[in-house]
Amino acid sequence: MEKWAFYIARKYRVALLLALVMVVVLAGNIWEKEKVSELGRSFSSIYADRLVPAGYIFEIQQYMYQKRELGVKWLASRNDAERTAVRDDIRRYDRQIEETLQAFGATFLVEKETELLAVFRQKYTDYHRAESVLFATGSADPAAFPTERFNGAVHALSALMQVQASVGREMRDHSRQALSGAFVFADLEIGILIIIAVMIQVLVLTRKSVSARQPRFRLN
Repeated sequence: MEKWAFYIARKYRVALLLALVMVVVLAGNIWEKEKVSELGRSFSSIYADRLVPAGYIFEIQQYMYQKRELGVKWLASRNDAERTAVRDDIRRYDRQIEETLQAFGATFLVEKETELLAVFRQKYTDYHRAESVLFATGSADPAAFPTERFNGAVHALSALMQVQASVGREMRDHSRQALSGAFVFADLEIGILIIIAVMIQVLVLTRKSVSARQPRFRLN
């Protein structure tokens, strides 16, 4: 009777441990899938909301410097046809800047980025107006170029770029933390499985030891 009671208790413990294994594995799989999904969303966001907008900012910066070069060229020119062609090129860059700003504004922006984008738009508008006044006067004096307004717009764009990069680093760090957490849980899961396997082995060996000590009766 005691042997059967021990056998049933042993099977109960083994079943309980196996059930615990299933729960651990199931919970681990669900948690890891969630972390993988989180990492996927994070990587997608880094690309769509950080890398792509960074390209937009770089494009705007290049357009700004190209506009400045054309403005200097316009001041140095004495030919009306050439000045007209230069102004057409400048207006083309104006359209490209506006289109790129629209694309940048459509991406995900944190509060600070939204504020700095508004600052840049204002600084760029100031520079654009000063540029238009320059063209209207027909000045040929290089000192007439609105350098201060241009620098103000470029500095505002640089500040926006710095914040954009800072947010990107925060998102990168968050992804690293999520990945690190997944590794830790995987290690914990393996450790629990090893402990349970050892416990099952101990129960099996204990059962064999008890069975060996049980007296055997023989009928004559």
